[in-house]
Amino acid sequence: MEYILVVFLSYVSWQWMSLYLFATSINKRKKAVKIIKDKNLLDTIFTKTGLRLASIRVSSSLKPWGMMIGLPRYPYMILSQGMYDSFDKSEVEYVLLHESGHYILAHSAKLAILYISFLIMGFIFISTIQIPLMWIAAALIIGLIQIQMSRLCEYEADAFTLQRMTNPKGMIMATKKFANAYKHFDVVRHDEDAFLGRLIYMGIPYNERIRNAEAEIKKRLKNN
Repeated sequence: MEYILVVFLSYVSWQWMSLYLFATSINKRKKAVKIIKDKNLLDTIFTKTGLRLASIRVSSSLKPWGMMIGLPRYPYMILSQGMYDSFDKSEVEYVLLHESGHYILAHSAKLAILYISFLIMGFIFISTIQIPLMWIAAALIIGLIQIQMSRLCEYEADAFTLQRMTNPKGMIMATKKFANAYKHFDVVRHDEDAFLGRLIYMGIPYNERIRNAEAEIKKRLKNN
């Protein structure tokens, strides 16, 4: 029982935001996920990254978000209906390249290996210490460590994206739309100095992401 508890709590504490986004897709009047073959989006992904997708899944969620799931050699990209309908071409390009970057850089595989490694260490820990509160603490610590490692993957995916974007302004505008859509998450908003936000949220602070895009724009102007 304690092993199940550790797996459950550690995963929820790590992936709470992803679980929330999936929950926003639950709509009795609409199909949760539909498959589209938008040639413009698929061509953008292939031209910019070399990754060929046969289709893209679109979630019925009205919140703007994108996600890459699947197994090595079998990637699946999911975009929310809210993002698909409201983001312009350059903003969508940012999301497409960012999510493709996660797959190409093998972030899911690396995080899965890391997670399993931590779980094994956690199991060894709780097998030697028969204190339930320590089991919960171990699970939460594993989840929080995974959040920090996930944020490093976010930085790598953004760097990958900025090297390939046609117009980095799309990253700025998309980030502002994300910030506005999730402004009710007070502890994970714009302030990169907020300790709690950095502790529990795997995303890059919005204003830091905007500054990175602005730096890329200045770099390109200087090189031209």
